[in-house]
This record gives sequence, C-alpha cells and structure tokens, in this order.
Amino acid sequence: MKHTLEEKRDIVRQIKRGRPLSSLCKTLHLDRHMVRNWLLRYEKYRDQGLRIRTPKYHFNTQEKERIIWEHTKKRISLNLPSREGPGVCDARAKLP
Repeated sequence: MKHTLEEKRDIVRQIKRGRPLSSLCKTLHLDRHMVRNWLLRYEKYRDQGLRIRTPKYHFNTQEKERIIWEHTKKRISLNLPSREGPGVCDARAKLP
C-alpha cells in the first residue's frame, strides 16, 4: 500500500514528538523497517526524503545468471542488488 507524503510526515512527526516507533507501527499495521527508513530520510532530507521512492528490483536466480552472463560477454561492469538466492560470485561460477 502506498502512503502519501502527508501520511509519512504525520507518522514521522509523531515519532519525533516521542511516540515509540514500535508501538506506532503496531497500531497502524506498518512495517517497522519502512517507517525507520522514512524517519532517517526525513532527518537527512526533510520532506524531500519522504518523496524518495525505493526501487523494487526483484531478480530470481535465473535472471541474475542471465544478466551476469550477458555483462560478462560484453565486459560491462555489474551493479546488481542481491535480495535472494546466491550472490554475484556464486552465480558467476555456474556460467558455462
């Protein structure tokens, strides 16, 4: 579920006023890590930090291996997120 800038700002302000992050997250059914990221981005960038959207890259192992193989073949550097499965080195070892 997407949250508006106003919702994020209100949640961050409640935490800044002293409401415990964990109890706020429990009450509002929000992920604690997501709200913590909002707080950290707000402290660093103010409202602009709450506008930042986290890219959602989800590569399965086969997609990672294919990308690595193509980049290795073309000698292009890799910049892959690693959220699941083997790391870049493990996947590279499986290439033909």
